[in-house]
Formats: sequence, structure tokens, C-alpha cells
Amino acid sequence: MTSKTKKRTHPVNNKLILASLAIFLWFEGLSQQFQWGPTVSFGVADLTSPVGDNVDVALLPSFSIGIATQHTLTKHLALRTGLRYTAKGTKKDMIYWDGFVETHVGSYRYKTSYAEIPLTLNLDFGKKHGFIISGGVYCGIGLFGKEKIEPRNAPTISQSIKFQSTFDPNEDRLQLSPSDIGGIITIGHSWEKVIIDLGWNGSFSSVHALDDDDWKHTLLKFNITYFIPG
Repeated sequence: MTSKTKKRTHPVNNKLILASLAIFLWFEGLSQQFQWGPTVSFGVADLTSPVGDNVDVALLPSFSIGIATQHTLTKHLALRTGLRYTAKGTKKDMIYWDGFVETHVGSYRYKTSYAEIPLTLNLDFGKKHGFIISGGVYCGIGLFGKEKIEPRNAPTISQSIKFQSTFDPNEDRLQLSPSDIGGIITIGHSWEKVIIDLGWNGSFSSVHALDDDDWKHTLLKFNITYFIPG
């Protein structure tokens, strides 16, 4: 690894956030069916990474909490956005293979937190009670994170994760880019003001501060959203 730093800018982040806010305000003013309310999600998360073949991946519990807004476009179409706090991460067990026996020699654990703006288009097959599918994108800004390395026969190392766009080869901590942009796919059911669905979220590109390392967040979540009656 060279001593040169690699800089990566993220002009698309500000554009996506501004576009989300513009759409939010536009449809809030035009739509007669503007709704908002709390949303919460529970699930499992993974942070795929090129750590090596000598690891076994174990998913970490994940959750989100925030405010969702929905803007009715047509009888069956709606635009949903909002703001949410999301916890992500992964656990990787280190395995030593001597040709005959596998031995557990420790583990890595990464926990990260993001502020996210989702933007999805929802197709509702019912009028008040119906099947819903949706798809869209999200933009997340890294808030904080923790890396824990637990060797079997050595002291545990626990340290914070750095969110930065410039990769520093002299930094001994995990470095992730300050943003995470990805896709959303959900399938679920609505009961008037309540929507329950199962969703998949995944990073479009690497979230590592070094472009060459392909680190990506993946989440499988069970979501509950309640829209407050107007």
C-alpha cells in the first residue's frame, strides 16, 4: 500500500438530498392525500467485505426508527420519503484451517449508524386494504460506528470507525466513506393507516474510503409504519 492518499468526492450526495427535499415539499403542497407518521424496522444486517476466505459471516441484528411521509399521486400510486436512523453492521468469525480441522480463532464485529433519507414509489393494489410493492433509493450519512476485534488468545481491540472520504494508509482504524447510497425493494400489505412490509436494502457501490475495497451494506428488514389520521 502506498503512502499517497486517495480522495473521493461525493457530489451526488447533496444532489440526492436536495432532490428528495424538493419532491417532499412539492407533493406536500400539491397532494390532498399527504400523510405522515412514525416508522420502525427490525431485521438483520451484513457488511460484505474482502476480509478473506478464512472468515464465516454472521448477520447482526439491525433496526431503524424515524418519520415517514406519503404523498398520493394516483389511486394506486404513492411517493414515500422521510428521515430515519438506521443501525447496520456485521460479525465475521475468524477461522483457522490446518488442512484437517477448522479452529475458531476470533471474530470481527462492525457496528455503524446512519441518518437516511429513503425515496420510494409504491404501487398499492387495493383501495384501503391491499397488497403493496415498492422500489426506490436511499441516501445515508454516517453518524458513528465501532469496530471490535476479538482474537481468541489476545486482548480485545475496540475502537471507533472513521467516516471520511479521504483514505489514510497510516490510520489503523476501519475507514468508511461518509455516505451510503443504495436501493430499496419492499413487499407488504396496507390496512388503511398501517403498512407492514418486508424490505431489502443494499449499497450500490463500496462504502469503504478506499475505492478498490468492495465493502457494501445489506439489510433485510421487517417494517411497520403508522400514518397519523389527518
